[in-house]
Amino acid sequence: MVYVEGGTANLGENNDYPVNVGSFFINRYEVSQDEWYVIMGENPSNQHRRNYPVDQVNWYDTQRFTRKLSQLSGLPFRLPFEAEWEYAARGGLNTQNYIYAGSDDPTQVAWFKEKYSNENTYVSNDIGTKKPNELGLYDMSGNIYEWCMDWYDKKVPFTGNIDPDLKGINLHKVLRGGSYYTIAKYCKITNRYGVNPLRWDIDYGLRLVISFQ
Repeated sequence: MVYVEGGTANLGENNDYPVNVGSFFINRYEVSQDEWYVIMGENPSNQHRRNYPVDQVNWYDTQRFTRKLSQLSGLPFRLPFEAEWEYAARGGLNTQNYIYAGSDDPTQVAWFKEKYSNENTYVSNDIGTKKPNELGLYDMSGNIYEWCMDWYDKKVPFTGNIDPDLKGINLHKVLRGGSYYTIAKYCKITNRYGVNPLRWDIDYGLRLVISFQ
C-alpha cells in the first residue's frame, strides 16, 4: 500500500475552498480477481482473468470483502471516503493538477472507450499497465469504477467532507474514476457517479484503504 500524507486541497469541480484530508494508506492497484477469490472463495467477475480487477460487485459485496480481509489480516481495511479517493487521485501533496489521475492525456493513464459505440469487449484490462499518477497509483482513471464509502446525493455539491452526514437520502453510494466502458470525460478526477448500493455492473470494482493512526 502507498502512504498518502494528509494536507489541504481544493477538491471537486469548481470547488474554490480548501478541504482538510488526514493521512491514510491506499492500495497501489485495484483489487484483482485473484485477490477477491483468495478471500471470498469465488469470483463474480464478468470474464475470469487473474490479474484483472474484480468486477460485478455491489457496495455491500465490498463491505463483506473488507470485513473478511480485516478479520484474516488483523488490519482495518475499508473503502476510501470520496474526499480521500479524490485527494489520492490528484496526487496528494505531489499534485500536478492534472485532469486525469497522472496526466492531462487520458490515453497515458486510463483504459476507456474512445467513442460511444455498440462495439465493446465487456472486459476490463490488466491492472497497472498504464502510467501511474504522482503517488504511484495505477488505474485511478479508467479501467473500472471504484466504490467509495459515502452516500451520494446529486442535490448536494461535493464539499470534500470526510464521511458527510447525508443519511442515505437518495439511497445511492458514490462511484469514482470512470471505466473501460465509459468515454474519457467520465474518467476525469472530478467526475462523480452515484448508484443504488445493491446494484452491480460489469465495470464496478474497488480499491482498499487503511486509516493512518
